[in-house]
Amino acid sequence: MRGAFSAVMDWLSYVSLGLSVLGAASGCLGTVLGWRGYRRAGKMKTLDLRLELRKGDAEIRSVVLGLPELLDRAKQSREHILAASGRAQSGAMLFCRDELRKDGERQQRLAQALPAADPDYRGYSPEAIEEELVRRHVALGEAKGIASKYECWLADDNQARAQITANRARFF
Repeated sequence: MRGAFSAVMDWLSYVSLGLSVLGAASGCLGTVLGWRGYRRAGKMKTLDLRLELRKGDAEIRSVVLGLPELLDRAKQSREHILAASGRAQSGAMLFCRDELRKDGERQQRLAQALPAADPDYRGYSPEAIEEELVRRHVALGEAKGIASKYECWLADDNQARAQITANRARFF
């Protein structure tokens, strides 16, 4: 009886050894696959950040490069409205010209800081791309602020135009 028990115990030790080796191998395989997945996720994150940065570049380029035309339209519109209301040589005209000059300088500064037309961000680390995204976000906010200001000017001028037309219609 002792021989059978010893044989079973020997067999169980071999099974235990085999299961230990199998467990170690699957642990190592899991570590390797986990590491590969981690690296792949990092690459995907970097790819997503690069894509987001390129979209941001296109948006800021569109807004900043459209500002000169908007500023010109706002200047002409405001000059016409002030002239039609008899305030062509007033402080309001000087204020408008000063605002247009300052915002034109801001637009030029933003235009000079624009990235290349089709940049390649492959060599950038995720941290560097995140910093660039923050810079683009700040610059885009500034450019949109300028655009919003002059779009409001144009809307105000349109209302003033309608009021001037209504006043002229009453008298003529």
